[in-house]
Amino acid sequence: SNTSQASHATHPRRATNCPSLGFTLSRCATSDSGHGSSGGVCSDRDDRPMVNGDDDAVRAELRPGTSAAEIVAGARAGVDGHLGGRLRACEEMRDLALAIATSWTGRPMEPEAGVDRPIALLFARTSGTYWGIVELLRMAFGPQAAMLTRSLFEDMVDMHFIAVNPELAIDRLPKHHEHSDMLMTDALRAHPHLLDGEPPLSGYDEQRRLELDELFGRYGHRGWSGPNIHDRVEAIAHRWLDPKERKQLDFFLGVIHRVHNQTLHVTGASLSAVMRGADERGLHLSFGPGPEQVKETAFAAFWIYSQAIRMVLTRFAFPDGTLAAFEDTYLRCLQAFHQSAE
Repeated sequence: SNTSQASHATHPRRATNCPSLGFTLSRCATSDSGHGSSGGVCSDRDDRPMVNGDDDAVRAELRPGTSAAEIVAGARAGVDGHLGGRLRACEEMRDLALAIATSWTGRPMEPEAGVDRPIALLFARTSGTYWGIVELLRMAFGPQAAMLTRSLFEDMVDMHFIAVNPELAIDRLPKHHEHSDMLMTDALRAHPHLLDGEPPLSGYDEQRRLELDELFGRYGHRGWSGPNIHDRVEAIAHRWLDPKERKQLDFFLGVIHRVHNQTLHVTGASLSAVMRGADERGLHLSFGPGPEQVKETAFAAFWIYSQAIRMVLTRFAFPDGTLAAFEDTYLRCLQAFHQSAE
């Protein structure tokens, strides 16, 4: 099932060697004892320098003086050689969306009072996020890509949530923007010597500020819509008519989004993920690119972004041929993920 592609994300691999990926990317170890290789770089296998790639793949040795460019080049080669099919599937979906956006054949946007505009803005934002995720995955920065995929999921959910709650969006989004300007005005006035320019507002009504604080919190810590992510997904779930895709949505909310939250924030899981081990020489820590969460995040980002594209094509009444081309691409890319998992 599609779910199986992402389920591995709940158990990020801890070992440097990752047989399921078929390669080993750079694992810098920082020793707090000062022993081992000079510069604090040592190996999990005796005192040899760590490498990008296994014995039959990339061998960019990580020695003192190795540049970041060399490390990333080795990571790119390792990812392309062992996960290239997944990343090419992600890129194919990105390129399809780019073609759709630059050669718009859907219906015109609604007048400014409608919600077409915020949905289109969110789609543009989501597309940039997705593109950034793919580039991070190409360089084997899986956890960092997973952090962005958390945002990708919430943006996709909000696109659907705005569509099913247009009155709420029309009311709340301008108020949220207004409240944000108030917060930034106060923050900039507290530090006039650090930034040039004027605050967004010359002043504001204090009673209005209190009213907006009630909606969005004194520090703006509540989202624009009000409901949490679980309630928002529940409100939009009926839009997934295919039972398998609906189950996938539930899985992404309950498992994948939770994993990405754990990765983004300072948690026991996120801290332990960078721990390679410890011995008499000190701590061995992950530093730089590596195989963790690369293949899982590739599928997660692909699936989430595909839901955003489908929503745009449907809402803006693109020609049947465009929607059919998307569905063909989606199914073909899903097959690429299945084949690479076998």
